Amino acid sequence: MPLHQIKNLLDAHAQRILSGDAFDAVNSLSASMFDLRMGVEESQWRSACKPAIVSHQLYEVLDQDPYTGRARRKPRGYAGDAVMLDYLYDREPPPDTTPLGREIFKSTVSSPGADAVRWRLQHVAGRIDSLQRLNRTVRCLSLACGHLREAALSEAVRHRKAMIFAVDRDPRSLRVVSKKCSQFDVDTICASLLDILNGNARFAHLDLAYAAGLFDYLSKPAAIALTAKLFSMLDFGGVVIVPNFLSRNPVRGYMESFMDWNLIVRSREEILELGSAVPQDGTCARRYYEDPFGVIGYLELKKTG
Repeated sequence: MPLHQIKNLLDAHAQRILSGDAFDAVNSLSASMFDLRMGVEESQWRSACKPAIVSHQLYEVLDQDPYTGRARRKPRGYAGDAVMLDYLYDREPPPDTTPLGREIFKSTVSSPGADAVRWRLQHVAGRIDSLQRLNRTVRCLSLACGHLREAALSEAVRHRKAMIFAVDRDPRSLRVVSKKCSQFDVDTICASLLDILNGNARFAHLDLAYAAGLFDYLSKPAAIALTAKLFSMLDFGGVVIVPNFLSRNPVRGYMESFMDWNLIVRSREEILELGSAVPQDGTCARRYYEDPFGVIGYLELKKTG
């Protein structure tokens, strides 16, 4: 798309948003950004399209949305921190959000991407419960746990029939977990990905291991190594869940342009490849599936021997 057409597209959406049609206009903008992002080469996107978007007045208008704005500012060093995800889970903006920011927020936290993150949360809680129904108690590892919102959604956790090792590198997130989950069987551990990979943080006999929002930030070698490491921690019948945003997810354009949120997105084949270091000797059952929104793909590995 020529740059003058990008400007015209942004002008039209800015006018709609400022005229009181923020919710539908942001939905339309997100769809247009997906078409634009998928229609150009990576080099053109970075050298021409994205600079044109960042320099447009619409970029500043959308900063009034706390979800979009926090992603840009990255107060904890990266987009998608636990506070940002709570925006999606609770759908409540901060009290100081402007009226226009609130309208934009209603749209961004209702996007397919937001729906997919909420589905992921429910899915993980459901897997804890389904595994618990096969055992008297289950042991789980939540890596890069954030605020561990799945704990309150899991019947097994609420009834103390599941225990979770909640691991995160951010002590602020772990303090929230300790406070919110004090009545559950949750053990908070401050550790990094490197601690997991080099064995400084060790876990064993797990029924479930997952990293709900981590693989989207990992290089291919790191993601493959982590998947194999998590699998090695499982007990017989245990499961590893590997979620990753898909390369053609419908919110990619808006995230990369207006939120400066650049995930490592992958195709179905690339997600399946993350299990390539797990033994192919019949001790692992593999399953791939996607959420209903076409946003996140899942690799699930079950230890069968």
